[in-house]
Amino acid sequence: MSLVDSVRRLIVPIHKEGYPFIAIGIVSMLVLGSLWRPFGWLAVIITIWICYFFRDPARATPQRDGLVVSPADGRVS
Repeated sequence: MSLVDSVRRLIVPIHKEGYPFIAIGIVSMLVLGSLWRPFGWLAVIITIWICYFFRDPARATPQRDGLVVSPADGRVS
């Protein structure tokens, strides 16, 4: 196994609707970082959170009879 394959398995894909928000985060990171470095670091943290928010991991939905499946991560109680 190569290093590239290991990294690809680690990185969760991003949903396509998240790319404009990530681009806005990157631009704000560059602009705010050029104005004052602490603002740039704050924008880095916010951009990382945006990437985390729009992640699209592969999910396995159970296919047994009598199950109620939650539309989001979590449990239906």
